Amino acid sequence: MAKRVVKTVKRKKKKWYPIVAPKIFNNTIIGESLLYEPESAIGRTTTVNLMQLTGDIKTQGINIEFLIIGVMDNKLDTKITQYELTPTVVKRYVRRNNTRIDDSFVAKSADNTELRVKPFILTRGDVATLKEQAIRRRVKEEITNYFRKTNYDEIFNNVIKYALQKTLRDKLSKLHPIKSCEIRVLKPETRKIKKMQAATQKIQPEEAVSAEASAEDIEKTTEKKEQTDNKPEPHKKKVKKKAAPSKKSKKESKKKK
Repeated sequence: MAKRVVKTVKRKKKKWYPIVAPKIFNNTIIGESLLYEPESAIGRTTTVNLMQLTGDIKTQGINIEFLIIGVMDNKLDTKITQYELTPTVVKRYVRRNNTRIDDSFVAKSADNTELRVKPFILTRGDVATLKEQAIRRRVKEEITNYFRKTNYDEIFNNVIKYALQKTLRDKLSKLHPIKSCEIRVLKPETRKIKKMQAATQKIQPEEAVSAEASAEDIEKTTEKKEQTDNKPEPHKKKVKKKAAPSKKSKKESKKKK
């Protein structure tokens, strides 16, 4: 009898790899990921509250998204991909007798990266529609001109440090007193396009044929319905209803009995 040869397969064990923030946050560890290989984490995203990175309570209403872009010394390097204010913070700002001005547009940076910007401005007192349009137009002009001169990383750094918001507020206060000037959302526009492309799948030929067949069936049924609707209705004979017996006739029949 031949002896059976049993092969032992060694399974790799998962390890914890630290996720490191960019230089703006002094390369602090923002989390860990359990992986077989660190390269498999490239392309994933993590969201961290800004208060955990800065230690400032005032920044607890801001969330920052990081994208893992590479591996260095068994550490996962990241890049900032989104800056967002929480909805609770926006609700807290809005009060009576104030005008809220929102906008959303795309602006290009100096390194030709398209960024989606959603500014949020709150004025002191009510504002007329013409002045509101002028403020919105001025905000768009200032942000687009600023983005042309600065790189991707510098834009996010200045927004996190609240430098861009301060300059905008000073310039807008010449038009009307401003209570608060915030960047509600800042993120690259390409991320949204990639998600939409990944969600849409190509139709296979069999599915296309079935779709055409179903369309033909629908057309045939609609034609049949139209033909039946156009046919003249048959003449119906009117049936005379018997009149109900009156109370007097009922009494007379009872007397006869």
